[in-house]
Amino acid sequence: MEETFESLTRQRHRIRVDGAGAFGDLQLVQWLHHQGYRFTAHAMDDAAAGGFLSIVRWLHGNVENSKCTVAAMDRAAANGYLDVVEFLHQNRKEGCTPAAMDDAARNGHFEVVKFLYKNRSEYCTAMAGESRLVAVLQFLKDHKRLRSRLPKTVDASARGDLELLQWLYGHDRRHFGFEAVVETAREKNHFHVLRWLETLPEAGRFL
Repeated sequence: MEETFESLTRQRHRIRVDGAGAFGDLQLVQWLHHQGYRFTAHAMDDAAAGGFLSIVRWLHGNVENSKCTVAAMDRAAANGYLDVVEFLHQNRKEGCTPAAMDDAARNGHFEVVKFLYKNRSEYCTAMAGESRLVAVLQFLKDHKRLRSRLPKTVDASARGDLELLQWLYGHDRRHFGFEAVVETAREKNHFHVLRWLETLPEAGRFL
């Protein structure tokens, strides 16, 4: 009975220990390790997701049989932590999934996208095309990684994102949805968008 209780207590502490990596407190992680607590893969995964390179590096170098999963690089990439992505790529073997580049692209982390494209073989899916950053979209297009999925022009119009609208129009004007873009820009009082729309050949039909 005592052994069972001790085991359950240990499991509870393990949850807390793993969570310490997400707080970015390296001294706390080190102290817990020296107290004899063991870390699961969640510790490094969470530290990577938070961009805490010092903890990721310490766990890798000081914890025997340290573990992480593909979630470490996936989440670090999604949150734009290039230094963590680079470290995991160079020092770990777990790798990542296409979600790494997908989410880095969608969140506008251009440097991460470029690194993953150059150094990894997982690449991305059509989801990457939902990026709002023109530089990312153009990069995907230039490297033939841009598929049918793209940001919605109406959403870009609602935000007043003129740069993205201009890129989407140049990329595929047939599916631009000119009328809906005009109506949305009017509703949101995005006059800078309307002024640009007035210069386009379609303006005579909708403006």
